[in-house]
Amino acid sequence: MAFVKAMASYDVDADDMYFPLFVLFCTLFVVNGDDDIRYHDLEFIYKEDDAEWRCAKRGLSQGDHLFFVEKFIEYTNDDGFVDRESFKITADAIIGKRQVGAERAVEKMENSIQNIILQEIEQLDGILIATTNLAENMDKAFERRFLYKIQFEKPDLNCRTQIWQAMIPPLNDADASYLAGKYDFSGGEIENIARHFTIQSILHGQPENMVKFLVEFCENERLEGSRTKRKIGF
Repeated sequence: MAFVKAMASYDVDADDMYFPLFVLFCTLFVVNGDDDIRYHDLEFIYKEDDAEWRCAKRGLSQGDHLFFVEKFIEYTNDDGFVDRESFKITADAIIGKRQVGAERAVEKMENSIQNIILQEIEQLDGILIATTNLAENMDKAFERRFLYKIQFEKPDLNCRTQIWQAMIPPLNDADASYLAGKYDFSGGEIENIARHFTIQSILHGQPENMVKFLVEFCENERLEGSRTKRKIGF
C-alpha cells in the first residue's frame, strides 16, 4: 500500500487502461520482490470475463502488449526456455534514462517508478546487485548510487576454448581451440550452441563429424551471418 500511495503522488493518468496493471506489476516487483509474475497474480483486478483482461492477456501471451513494446517487462527464462506464462520487470526499464518532458502515459509511469526506486535504494538496508548489457543507457542518478561497478569483457581465446570444452565435454583440445578461434562468441552464445548440439544428439544420436555440425550451429547462431543478402532493383 505504501508503494501505491507513492505512485498516486506522481503525475500519472490513473484513467489510462494500462495504469492498474502497471501499478500491480510494480507492486509485485518492488514490494514482494517477485521475479515470477503469472496470470493468476494479475487477473484478480479485473471483473470476471472482462474484455479488457482478455485483450491484455492476449497481448501478454503473444508478446505484443504495450509493456513488451516499451521493454517494461519480459518473459522469464531461468531454464534457458522462454516461459510465456511468467513475467518479470526488465532491469533496463528500471535503471534506464528517465524521459525528459514525458507526455505519454507509459513514459510518465516509467519515470514514476524510477523516482520511487531511487528513493528506495537510498533507504535500502542491504546489498543491491544489478546487471545490464546496456550500461550506456543507465540513468546518471542510478549510476551514482552503485558504489562498485564491474565491467565483464568478452572471453578471450583461451577462455572460449575452456567454455567450449566445459559445455561439450566430448570436444578434444584441437577442435575446441579451432571453434574458439573461428568464432568470437560470448559464453551465452556457446551455451546456445551446446543446447542445439544436445538436442541433435538426443533426437538423432551423436554425429560422426561433431565439428561439422557445431560449425553449422555456429553459422546459424548470429542472424547477420545466417541470412543471404538479396539485391534490390536491377
